[in-house]
Amino acid sequence: MVLMGLAQNIWQFLLLRALLGLLGGFIPNANALIATQIPRQKSGWALGTLSTGAVSGALLGPLAGGFLADLWGLRPVFFLTASVLFICFLLTLFFIREQFVPVAKKEMLSARDVFSSLKSPKLVLSLFVTTLIIQVATGSIAPILTLYVRDLSGDIGNIAFISGMIASVPGVAALISAPRLGRLGIGSGRKKSSSWR
Repeated sequence: MVLMGLAQNIWQFLLLRALLGLLGGFIPNANALIATQIPRQKSGWALGTLSTGAVSGALLGPLAGGFLADLWGLRPVFFLTASVLFICFLLTLFFIREQFVPVAKKEMLSARDVFSSLKSPKLVLSLFVTTLIIQVATGSIAPILTLYVRDLSGDIGNIAFISGMIASVPGVAALISAPRLGRLGIGSGRKKSSSWR
């Protein structure tokens, strides 16, 4: 993240973004850690808490980033973000304890074996495809969001903050609707509540 703030051209920035994607993956690993370390009766609460943190980050991140970009400029935001991520790294390194039990290579299942052991493989595949489509659809506007806001609002001074505020609106809506849809899923089934999203 620090190197992104020091990038001198678009190709350096592109390479660093690709490197960030390759070295990322905190949330999937956190999900796996919760699934293996938390007692089964508390796993739902733990995963829900983690999801709330992710949604809250999606809500506050664009707002904070837009505000700081208007206040200090673009490059300092990368340095500040790098500092926050480094603090998270230290907290994870020193305060997260894992009871790791190595799995023998002969006991590891292949992807085909895992897929065939599922009770409803078609359901998992369908959810994978629909989640992929939703992510592509919602993510496709991210590159043009700031440009579109500038086109709608004209030449204003705090365009980064306004763009961040607009980007955070889905996070606000998700934070409000998640408990309601969760209760709806309990009462009428997950399939019906998911189809409403």
